[in-house]
Amino acid sequence: MFKYKTIFSCDTRSIVLFFVILSSLLETNARSHQQINTEEACKKIKSQSHYSLGEMTGYWYGVEIVEHIHSRNKPNVDSCIKVELKTKGNDNVYLTWREKNLAVTYTFYNQDSTQRGVWTSLGDQTVAEKPFGYDYEQFAGKLFVVRASDNLVLTFCSSTKLFTLVLSKNYTMNSTELNSIHNSLTRISGLTIKDAKRYCRNGAYNVKAENFLILFILGFVAFKMYGRYS
Repeated sequence: MFKYKTIFSCDTRSIVLFFVILSSLLETNARSHQQINTEEACKKIKSQSHYSLGEMTGYWYGVEIVEHIHSRNKPNVDSCIKVELKTKGNDNVYLTWREKNLAVTYTFYNQDSTQRGVWTSLGDQTVAEKPFGYDYEQFAGKLFVVRASDNLVLTFCSSTKLFTLVLSKNYTMNSTELNSIHNSLTRISGLTIKDAKRYCRNGAYNVKAENFLILFILGFVAFKMYGRYS
């Protein structure tokens, strides 16, 4: 009986070990395949070369994030996104991505003057703020300026990430503009859209609501004070 239990225990451990190794091999293969896919996709992205870098600087609101691959490393955002762009000379671009309890600064540089719409990441990102227990994954890849006009469309591409950030000077963007951007991403750059999530939809309304609340409180206090001294 003891011998049977020992053999059964050894066989169980062997089976578990086999599935652990198999799972690891499958995951490695999937990552390798995804890396090939993202590298090929990056080569096809059409960037905009003619734009004014000075007009791109300043603050923008992240209206939408468009996912182009199914990835466990996709951006995990649960609040309004605010992006600040700064430049140093004509080569270095600093992009600070802010959201609730998180501030990340990217540094990019233009590697090829004939492709002004392609920026390459330089070094690690600086994480000034982050929630407790948050594990930030460094981005090492390229940033494509897909569109630079009244709105700004930036595609992030690395071996593990492939997504587009749609930016506007306003909190929101109408559906016609967003559909136009989606069509450009699919028809011109050949990117597939796996998921698209809107942000800052109620940003402007939230500000108005806060202002209304403040005015209501001030009005209430003034009313009480008037009643006391009248």
